[in-house]
Amino acid sequence: QLHLDSYPHPVAANRQVAILKRSWNWASCRFDDIPANPCIKTRLNREAPRLRYVSPAELDRALALAPPWLNASMQIAYLCRARRSEVHRLLRSDVLEDGVMLRRSKGSRDEVTLFNPRLREVVDLALSLDAGEYLIGTNGRGIRQSQFSSAWRRLMSKFDGEPFTFHDLKAAGLSD
Repeated sequence: QLHLDSYPHPVAANRQVAILKRSWNWASCRFDDIPANPCIKTRLNREAPRLRYVSPAELDRALALAPPWLNASMQIAYLCRARRSEVHRLLRSDVLEDGVMLRRSKGSRDEVTLFNPRLREVVDLALSLDAGEYLIGTNGRGIRQSQFSSAWRRLMSKFDGEPFTFHDLKAAGLSD
C-alpha cells in the first residue's frame, strides 16, 4: 500500500502492483513454501475514465494533416470502432465483398462492418498503399508500433486543438 500511496504516477503504480500480484500467484502455483500474496488486499488507486470525445470537425482537421496510411488507420478505427492493434492487424484478405472482417481482441467477438460509401473509399485508399499482405502499411510491410507512435506524436504536435489518443477514435465511432 505504501508504494501505491507514494508513487508519483498513480495509474502506473496500479499496473506495477497488478504485475506483482500476478507474478506472486504464478510463483505460488509452481513452488512450495511461498507465503500468501501480500498484494491480495491492496486497494488500488482510483482511476478516472477517459471522457474525451473527438468531434467530426476535429477528426477532419487531424485527417487533413495525417499521411495516407495514418489517415486510413484513423478512419477505419472510427468507422469500424476498432483498436489500433485491430486496425493494423487487418489483412487484405479481410476485405470481403460486403465489408471488412475485423478480428477483435480482448474477448470481443469478430465482426464484419458493412461497407458504406465512406468506408469503401477508405478501404480503397488503404488497398492502394504498398502494404504487402496487410491492409494498411508502407514499403510492403504492415505498421510497426514504433512507426505508429512516432507518426502519432508528429500528428498531435501539428494538430491545432486539444490532443487526443488513437483509442479516442474508437470511442467517438461508438458514440456517433
